Amino acid sequence: MAGTNDALSVDQVAHVTGSTLGSTVESGEQNANYGRSIWYSWTPTTSMPFAVNTYGSVQPDGKTPLNTTISVNTGTSVSTLSEPWGASGNTLSNWGGFSGLIPTVGTEYEIQIVDRNNGGITMLNFQQPIQQGNDMFANALPVTLNKQVFPNGSILETNLIYGVSSNATTEAGEPNGGVGRYGTTGQPTLQDPLPWPWPPPLTEISMSTPEARSVP
Repeated sequence: MAGTNDALSVDQVAHVTGSTLGSTVESGEQNANYGRSIWYSWTPTTSMPFAVNTYGSVQPDGKTPLNTTISVNTGTSVSTLSEPWGASGNTLSNWGGFSGLIPTVGTEYEIQIVDRNNGGITMLNFQQPIQQGNDMFANALPVTLNKQVFPNGSILETNLIYGVSSNATTEAGEPNGGVGRYGTTGQPTLQDPLPWPWPPPLTEISMSTPEARSVP
């Protein structure tokens, strides 16, 4: 029996395992020469880079890798979709995937997984880093000091503030913007001279409980 997300017109918005057992392809569908595909959709709320792949997809025996191709598309009609990053297959052994893709906020992306074998259990792995709350100058965190009064009347004001520069960026015109990444506490003082790595430390995004819906 085909899954509910076998056709583009009914998508599953989720971060879950799936199945291509019994799935088909639609008339006009891209990468359709292998005969089996399933679909997911995702609308980003941030433009931070994301990674998506099918690592861990297996054939019905539960151990043999399922040969898959993945594509991230825009559009609402299966026959007129655009693949801004193309399609990826065999980039991770038998699995396909991308990293470092920059999405457009508010654009719905249709994610196609093509089964190049004869059915199996798919795994859609999706990750996107979360930008630090004080990444931008306008969101600088105020620094407050803790006052301690000693018996002799002397006063000591201190504070220990931890920050994280993972996934932080620099703004246009920011002083010392070429040095690295910053968190802002009044001025950009939390420096990390290392270049931006990929993948950076990521926060996994659960794309909500699976739900079927129609694409307009």
